[in-house]
Amino acid sequence: NLLAFPKGKQFDFSESQIFGKFDRFCRRVLVLMDIFSTIRQFRALASHKLEGIESLLVQFSQTMISFRAKGHNLLNVDSNSGGGTSANATAGAANGGSKFDKDFTEFTNKIDTLELDLQKFVDSSFEGTTSIK
Repeated sequence: NLLAFPKGKQFDFSESQIFGKFDRFCRRVLVLMDIFSTIRQFRALASHKLEGIESLLVQFSQTMISFRAKGHNLLNVDSNSGGGTSANATAGAANGGSKFDKDFTEFTNKIDTLELDLQKFVDSSFEGTTSIK
């Protein structure tokens, strides 16, 4: 085909399909960076061994276990779930997002609640403090 039409269109592919997939992959990488940043922050918090924070750390651990149990292939943007197909991903997108997106939103909501609880913990810890001695 290349010899028959050397000046014509050499390749027939959908730019939007190729670059759309790349854009979805880039967005997924940003989401993963957010997840790993959250993990790093809570691990740093745990390393300080603050009195009374154990329940918040347990809640975070349970949230992480729950998210991991979903079995998502984190780098596969075509997968609707842990072992899904492109057809499932398309169906998921038509329904307002993939299973991963919905699970990530649930994870984010739990983390937001946990961060509010953490703020309350910090506020109450400093409430009775009258001196820095």
